[in-house]
Amino acid sequence: MITAYFSLDPSDNKRAMAQFYKAKKSPAKSPASIEINVEQFNHDGQGIGYINNKICFVEGALPGERVKAQLIQDKAKMAKARSTKILDPSPRRINPPCPHFNLCGGCQLQYANSDYQLQLKQQAIASLFKRFANIDSLPWQDSLTGIGWQYRRVARVGVWYDTKTKTFTVGFRQQNSKFLTPIKECPVLVDAFKNLFRAFTQILPTLKVGRDITHLEVIEADNANVVVVRHTRAMPKADKQKLLKLGQENQWFMISEAEKGQLEALDDQSLPELHYRLTQYNSELSFAIGDFIQVNGDINRQMIAQAHQWLDLSASDVLLDLFCGIGNFSVPLASVCDKVVGVEGVRAMVERATDNALKNNLKNCEFFQADLSEEQQNPQQNKHKQQWLQQPFTKVLLDPARAGAQQIMKPVAGLKAQKILYVSCEPLTLAQDSLVLLNSGYQLTKIALMDMFAQTRHVEVMALFEQKG
Repeated sequence: MITAYFSLDPSDNKRAMAQFYKAKKSPAKSPASIEINVEQFNHDGQGIGYINNKICFVEGALPGERVKAQLIQDKAKMAKARSTKILDPSPRRINPPCPHFNLCGGCQLQYANSDYQLQLKQQAIASLFKRFANIDSLPWQDSLTGIGWQYRRVARVGVWYDTKTKTFTVGFRQQNSKFLTPIKECPVLVDAFKNLFRAFTQILPTLKVGRDITHLEVIEADNANVVVVRHTRAMPKADKQKLLKLGQENQWFMISEAEKGQLEALDDQSLPELHYRLTQYNSELSFAIGDFIQVNGDINRQMIAQAHQWLDLSASDVLLDLFCGIGNFSVPLASVCDKVVGVEGVRAMVERATDNALKNNLKNCEFFQADLSEEQQNPQQNKHKQQWLQQPFTKVLLDPARAGAQQIMKPVAGLKAQKILYVSCEPLTLAQDSLVLLNSGYQLTKIALMDMFAQTRHVEVMALFEQKG
């Protein structure tokens, strides 16, 4: 049985006289330039050095390098800088393959080769665990890696019309800026959207609502390649026809969104039911535009398989899947467990997970809605709390957002499950949350990087905790 539970005076003469004389403004000071030796690397993708015994975080620098940099922040106890010239480069430094690297804020680590990127991330994570969890040595396993390019199947692309130059920009935000970088081609986007930037740069000036298009969202599913055009004014039929033709030429399913959540297929047909397949589990997961899915399909498949292996799941196991989303772990792993209970805070995701289990003919799943970030503070908030938290679970899997799972860690530890698998997109909160488990009779037995966002400073980690003894 599959069950879902949802709980913004005119000026007077005096002011005019006061404004008659204006003191000259002092010229703005240029940011100070420094030379610094970079010693380490942190989990935010910054080099670490010291100036006058004060820690300085340096963007665009690798350990072992001496760089010239501009200070962008200088406080009493720390400083931040941006490298402007590499004086003594690391032997691991390479020329960034993407021509937009110096402006685009997306792929910040392209100047390091792929193996070194992973090594730097491991070192940064080790430093966090030593500081927050008192662990000196981590039981590293092989990293989950993929092709490194053309992997991103979901992305948001900005559109900007400059009223002064009367030109359109289609691209991503510049680093540390609200302005867009004009992109010709993005090497980390899946091949299906290779022509997106050129195509929209050409077509936008011909559209009556071109100036009213704010951004595009692209989604690659196994059954459709979708482009959502977000705009702030009604789109005339002539514009729809142009965009439909563009979609047909590129095999894109074109969708209009005039207001958030108001999706409409430009061909007036029904919206496609998107899905991706997990063939090793004979599973298919449906999702809607706006639902969270992992951006890297290949790493996602490897991640699920590794979760299965590390948890050592068998037909006798009862698995608790916290922050379960649309059932990315729950559905495939239910095929190897006695029972899976999924918990998620967003009602629409609970409904989607339930539907996905039904579509895959799974009758050993339960899905509950609960705000896992508030569970400890408001224990009566979810009337169904006792129905899932007090069940006996042999294994636990949690995959929280960047904020981590602080509020639920003590209850999780209290379940006394044999194994707890923590899938993290923010190593800082992982290290902090781990301390609860370590103080509750668990030990960290395995940890591995997952290269979900290759070429970027973003870090994904999987960590396994097992009961001692």
